Amino acid sequence: MFDFLKVVTKDPKKATPKPVAVGSVLRIDSRTFPLLDLTKKGFVANNHEQRVAVKQLVVLAVAVEEPWGKFVFTTKAEIQAVTPDGKFSGLWAAVLPPEVDDAITVYIKNKKSGAGKTR
Repeated sequence: MFDFLKVVTKDPKKATPKPVAVGSVLRIDSRTFPLLDLTKKGFVANNHEQRVAVKQLVVLAVAVEEPWGKFVFTTKAEIQAVTPDGKFSGLWAAVLPPEVDDAITVYIKNKKSGAGKTR
């Protein structure tokens, strides 16, 4: 009879946590930077905090962990641009191994198509 008085509340202890999205990063020395874009020619990253300079040659590790692909590689890059808003970009200064080149190709293809496949 008084069903309209029932109040349904969620128990916060029973709530399922949302999965934490793991993103892609660049690692230069001991610093980690969020990776914004990745191509077969280079990258764009964020949060440089004035720690990189144009024409600087860096050794970096790239870790991609997204729905479109998961892979890791190490290479050299030359910093091409640094912006006041914290973004920086670079071009690969070494030829990427064929398996890395293939992984980037699949990653870009999956990202463009919106596919959630991983490699």
